[in-house]
Amino acid sequence: MKKILSVLSIAFLLVFGNMSNSFAAEFTDVSEDDRFALHIHYLLDEGVIQGFGDHKFGPEQAVTRAAAAIMLAKSLELDTSDTNVRFKDVPKSSKAAGAIQAMSAKGIISGFSDGNFYPNREVTRAEMAILLAKAFELTEQNYFSFTDVSNSMRSYDAIRKVVTSGIATGYTEDKYRPNQPLTRAQFSAFLARAMSEEFRLETKKPGDKKVTKMEAYTIASQLVAETRRNIFDLGHQYHWGADNPGKVDIAAPVLKEYFTNSIMQHDFKTFIESYYCDCDHDIAPKFEDRMIRFTVSNVTKDSFTVTGLYLTNFIETEPHFHSIIVKVEDGKWKIGEWTDRLVTTEVLNLTKKEVNKAIPDTRVVGEFYSEEAGSIVYEIKADGPFPAVGISKKNGEVYLKK
Repeated sequence: MKKILSVLSIAFLLVFGNMSNSFAAEFTDVSEDDRFALHIHYLLDEGVIQGFGDHKFGPEQAVTRAAAAIMLAKSLELDTSDTNVRFKDVPKSSKAAGAIQAMSAKGIISGFSDGNFYPNREVTRAEMAILLAKAFELTEQNYFSFTDVSNSMRSYDAIRKVVTSGIATGYTEDKYRPNQPLTRAQFSAFLARAMSEEFRLETKKPGDKKVTKMEAYTIASQLVAETRRNIFDLGHQYHWGADNPGKVDIAAPVLKEYFTNSIMQHDFKTFIESYYCDCDHDIAPKFEDRMIRFTVSNVTKDSFTVTGLYLTNFIETEPHFHSIIVKVEDGKWKIGEWTDRLVTTEVLNLTKKEVNKAIPDTRVVGEFYSEEAGSIVYEIKADGPFPAVGISKKNGEVYLKK
């Protein structure tokens, strides 16, 4: 037993002692206690990094686009002999010229519309996600609860991919900080995780545990936004309309990523043949910022129901509830069912804040008694030549002011 322990102790000293000596010899500004020391040491062993000539790595310095290109080109073992770079601000004599050209030829990096690459510009967390998602051909992407990342951002899909892969995570559960510049140490950690599974972070998979209200909101809103975007794109691409309904064989391969098998097998044909223009919003899943009230219910590990309350226009508000059941299927969140119904019997007790949010370009300017409603109602006014109307606090019904 003592002999076994002795052997293990020697092995430990050889591994960790050598690591300490290696850092001391190569990078005097990186110690084995640093948060990303193992990641930096891994990249050093792989020949991806070499630091500066004075035995310093500069871990707290911002990583530039040129430095990122060099590190990525080495990690992918690309041929960097061609220095004929197409960007105006990268001369052939630049240390990064070959790496930038190789990465550009692979379609991993690109320049800007003015023909420049801006090699000395700092790399942000959003740009890091784009670079690594392309370089390592990441495909799997789940939804997250970052309130500072929207699906209109160029980096949206890439951020989803690096988070799903365990390469990156947020600063908090709801903040990713996409515009924050990266240090050389931070970029090294992300690159090491991309290159080696042993450095990957533990990730939360759909169905691992019950979602929070914030998570339910972001999952549902992102899922529905992507679904609708793809439907719109298909409709525009194939000119679907009243005389040219949607085609199941065209839509199904795209939309099966967002709908459960039950919908695809039973209701999909009726839905896609009816939903042929952007104005058909009421028959599609709907979950938008204009909802004035949001609730989550029936939460389990692998499903939940979200409901949004909407007032749809200025003169006829017609309060609607849109309910969506989201389920885990094939390891992904998908839409399992959705309904849209007119509010008829519920007592809503609308607040002033909800009414102000409900209808664009209107505002609550006061209150008045409506004989027709038999109660005090909110008085709202729209910009332009529109009459003032009242909205019932009780149920959202509209009454003209007399």
